[in-house]
Amino acid sequence: MVQFRLLGPLEAQDGERRVELGRPKQRALLAVLLVHANQVVPLDRLIEELWGEEPPPQAAASLQTYVSNLRRALEPGRAARALSRVLVSQPPGYRLVVGAGDLDAARFAALAEEGHRFLQAHRPAAAARVLREGLALWRGPALAEVADEAFAQAERNRLEELRVAALEDRLAADLDLDGHAAAVAELERVVGKYGFKAVEIGTSIEGEQLAAERFRPLLRRASELNVFVFAHPYYIGAKAGLESYYLTNLIGNPLDTTVMLANLMFSGALDELPELKIVLAHGGGFTPYQIGRLVHGHKVRSEAHGITKSSPKELLKRIYFDSLVFEPQALRYLIDLVGADHVCIGTDAPFDMADVDPKATIDAVPALTPQERHCVCCGTALKLLCEGDGEL
Repeated sequence: MVQFRLLGPLEAQDGERRVELGRPKQRALLAVLLVHANQVVPLDRLIEELWGEEPPPQAAASLQTYVSNLRRALEPGRAARALSRVLVSQPPGYRLVVGAGDLDAARFAALAEEGHRFLQAHRPAAAARVLREGLALWRGPALAEVADEAFAQAERNRLEELRVAALEDRLAADLDLDGHAAAVAELERVVGKYGFKAVEIGTSIEGEQLAAERFRPLLRRASELNVFVFAHPYYIGAKAGLESYYLTNLIGNPLDTTVMLANLMFSGALDELPELKIVLAHGGGFTPYQIGRLVHGHKVRSEAHGITKSSPKELLKRIYFDSLVFEPQALRYLIDLVGADHVCIGTDAPFDMADVDPKATIDAVPALTPQERHCVCCGTALKLLCEGDGEL
């Protein structure tokens, strides 16, 4: 059977033979069929995916030509009048037959799910092995050569979400296996070998807060290497009580960030790691807008001030935030609260919750000064990356 790869440049391999897939439009047809592997894709949908809502008059004939070319490329030994066993004609369109394990994206998804199950079953060695095997299938961005095509967006988003979750699971497995050693070693490797200046980590790891003692060595080493940590919620499936209306994302993500930061504050982790640079997604969740409640609770509740004597509002000034709040007035408040030099542009691309025009959102912020705009658009990021001081 032919093996197909879309986690990177689109490729097909038939044993030792590299299949020549032809020109861009023909390759795009194969990509559409791979996204819907083993499913019948109607002719009219294929035409729309390849040419949009106003296809040229010869679209159907061109499609037939591409199908014939792909059949010859995928099955060079097939007799002239023999039926194709790979790219099958099946009313009302075509079906690309892909064997189990012959599509890298499907193989990766299965390995990611298997690794997650191993992790939940407290089998970190098996989880780490399976997850590394799955992540090794990635050769670059999924469906990169058709990234701008509408048919590719949902699949790219799905695969990228799975990849991020698999990376988080692998880190959790490494931490379970070797304490902090494997995770610290990986951090040192990517910084030393590739010059990484930032790493991403979940707001919690398999239900355990980032503020937990066993994650301190990793955060400490990031601080020592002057690498900033981008904290972003990760999860698989819906969260209890938030199953409806996409609330797992709409409310759950900013809530996870809020809980993470409160734990970092009240646990003393931020006191212990004074040089740690941490950037929070989605404008820091709900924390900036409820910081007064945290300050009051720290004053009046022994549970909140039992470990740290630092005021949450003072600790908040050390945190960096992305600008992804969608509402210009909310971004104005965030800038006023923490300073533009602690806010950097956020997009959430390529996911559906991305701000399609973040520059317009920033430009709509009331009374935004040129220096504030510079900080948010590039200055703060340059400072975090140690490539500038953030000034105009």
